[in-house]
Amino acid sequence: HLCGIVYVREQVEYFNSFFVELVKDIATGETVDDFVKKISSEARYDYGNWMQPFATAFDALIVRPYDPHEFVGQEIVKDFHAAIGFDCKDAAPNLIRNRSLSSLQVAVLQQAIRNLEARGLNSTPQISEETKLQLAAAVETPAMRESGPYWGIPPEVTQRLRDHFRPLNRAFFKKLADMDYDFPHHQTPRR
Repeated sequence: HLCGIVYVREQVEYFNSFFVELVKDIATGETVDDFVKKISSEARYDYGNWMQPFATAFDALIVRPYDPHEFVGQEIVKDFHAAIGFDCKDAAPNLIRNRSLSSLQVAVLQQAIRNLEARGLNSTPQISEETKLQLAAAVETPAMRESGPYWGIPPEVTQRLRDHFRPLNRAFFKKLADMDYDFPHHQTPRR
């Protein structure tokens, strides 16, 4: 008996997080607007279509929203233990947290990428991991921290993406998880 367990997160939050990861890796110099236009046109972010082959391949497919408020004990490791039928008290604590970059850190790293590209350098292979870490750490100032976690997708685009995916997501959760679920909006877009 094969069981698949899938965690999905709201698409617009995923797009924002994915963009920041690319910036952390010094792997993209494109603007967030260009990035969102490109990625949001991809059909794979309609989770219903994307997960259908998995639903067919597995004997059972457990679908969970990637939302700490929905996790058993507000911890993904405990939630996973509960999903597979293990006792949650045996779950190791989830100690590793993916630290968000501030808005100013993203701006500084984006400027560094543009400067490299202007000099004709391909940033990803030509910058060592150590240099990437130094770049990210160099902008850890009080002003950087005060700028808050990065949310670069403009408010009107955020709303448009949420409106586009909301009915698709509701149908997806109803069909594959038998739950009425809307992603809560934990992150508020800012200018």
